Amino acid sequence: MVTQVAPNQVLDDIVEEIQKLDDLEQHQLLVKLRLQNYLKQKHKPIAQYDMSTIKPPTMAQIDKWKHDSRLKK
Repeated sequence: MVTQVAPNQVLDDIVEEIQKLDDLEQHQLLVKLRLQNYLKQKHKPIAQYDMSTIKPPTMAQIDKWKHDSRLKK
C-alpha cells in the first residue's frame, strides 16, 4: 500500500525535527544545506579568462606579492 505525503506535511515534519535541535546544531545544519544547494548549482567563473593558457598563481608567487606589497608601504 502506497501512501502519499503532502509536500507541506513533509516540510512541517522537517521543521518539527529541526526545532528540537539547539541553536548551534540548527546553524550547522543550515550552513550544510546552503552549501549543498550551492554546490548543486552551476556557477560561472568570476574572472573571464582563457583557463587553458592562463594558470592561477602558485602559493610562492602570492607570498612574494604580499611580501613586496608590504615593503612598499
